[in-house]
Amino acid sequence: MANPGMIDNLNLATSLSGKALVASFKCSKIGDFEAGPLKTDIESVAPLAQWRIVADLSKVALLGSSGIGMLVRLKKSCDEHKGRLVLCGLSEELEGVLRISALLKMFVIKKDVADAVAAL
Repeated sequence: MANPGMIDNLNLATSLSGKALVASFKCSKIGDFEAGPLKTDIESVAPLAQWRIVADLSKVALLGSSGIGMLVRLKKSCDEHKGRLVLCGLSEELEGVLRISALLKMFVIKKDVADAVAAL
């Protein structure tokens, strides 16, 4: 049985792991169509983990500018609520996109969910 208040739809599954909210992206692409609803969904359950969020991007192959913007805004929301956002599961390509965008240093990035939860 799923945790009450958690999300499980075509693009996102959320769960609690200790004191962290794990947001596992199910979509292979985060672009204009996906970014807004994903941010809204994550922010709707973020207070359950006091805005300590792990974003698992292991299934994401393409991160468009809207997807990058969504991650930046999500990090800003976490910072404003005295929480933290940790990214994990990034492919070399996604890490390269963040590097080219000069955003790699903005995010805490870990190899997998377990490392990311531990970093919170």
